[in-house]
Amino acid sequence: MKGVWFLLLIISLTFAKEPQPTEKSVVERKLVSTKVSIGSILKESHKYCESTAATKQFENPSLIFVTPWNNHGYDVAKIFSKKFDFVSPTWYSISTIRDEATGGAGLRLIGAQDVDQGWITDVRNANGGNGPKIVPRFNLEEFPKEWLFAIAGDENAHQQFIQLIIAEVQKQGYDGIVFEMGYMGMRGNEEQEDHLIHLFSEIGKILHKLKLTFIMVQPAERGGSGLFTAKDIARLGDDVDYYSLMTYDFAPNRVGPNSPLPWVEKAISSLITPESRKYSHKIMLGIPFYGYTWDEQGKNAEAVLATTFFDLVKQSKSTLTWDEKSHEHFLKYDGGQRTVYYPTLQFIADRLKLAEELGVGVCVWESGQGFDYFWDLF
Repeated sequence: MKGVWFLLLIISLTFAKEPQPTEKSVVERKLVSTKVSIGSILKESHKYCESTAATKQFENPSLIFVTPWNNHGYDVAKIFSKKFDFVSPTWYSISTIRDEATGGAGLRLIGAQDVDQGWITDVRNANGGNGPKIVPRFNLEEFPKEWLFAIAGDENAHQQFIQLIIAEVQKQGYDGIVFEMGYMGMRGNEEQEDHLIHLFSEIGKILHKLKLTFIMVQPAERGGSGLFTAKDIARLGDDVDYYSLMTYDFAPNRVGPNSPLPWVEKAISSLITPESRKYSHKIMLGIPFYGYTWDEQGKNAEAVLATTFFDLVKQSKSTLTWDEKSHEHFLKYDGGQRTVYYPTLQFIADRLKLAEELGVGVCVWESGQGFDYFWDLF
């Protein structure tokens, strides 16, 4: 989902300025605008409204991801805990292992060493308690697509797969899970698709019997075809609670917007058809808190987080330009030799508005990558 810029995340652990509470929100400070000054970013981006920090502005369901390589996200989850319905630490991955004795294959769960029960307690109890549900992500890492199809098609194997997850959920006392399988998609032959639908339905049914939440991460459609479709939502029905849709990384290999609004709307609308409409409230529009920078040839792309963007605008003598078509800001720098697209308050406000209009929720990748004043809008 985000491996392209993993290294950048590792080295971007410290914010340019510490979070600072202030009396007025970004709306009251008149900062939500297509005309953004560099001075306002430098002066205001670390300030959040103290009086609304524990108030949910966005009424539909919301989910944030927290990564172990970006510590600021852990603080965000505590400061703004009342703004989120779900917090998903990305602690776990499931990989395959080979049994040298038998020559067979097995499964291995990785990530338990990152679990922080103290932080979980803090998030649940912050701002007077009744905090968000903790739903860690379980990601299939280095997991051959063929193996997933084989597990899905074998009743014993897929029960073992499910129990590997359930055992950890019960051990740690989680409120559910987020399940991600990257860009494998659900498109095999018809029999394989049936097996996968059955596997995902079984995961949901077992979690629901335990009164736990099941969220799936899914890719957004591109070029008129989707790895995940309205038909899949209809078939999974009530067995999946929410779908975290990756409406970002639109075209990271060329200069341009990361999450152009027309494409976001098209991607979500493609999942809302007569057969799936009754489940459309389960969709979560993905909002990225990162951007990209490229050279003038559209090459040498690098991911940009708030820390990097802060330094860029601090050194730049240029102004931010609003792209009316994509509803994103960009900045030319290094004498016009490089271009950076990075989220702004208007970028976020427009996507929250779209989510409200479509009747869907939102999910943020990821909580530690953006400016603190972004959260005033949630």
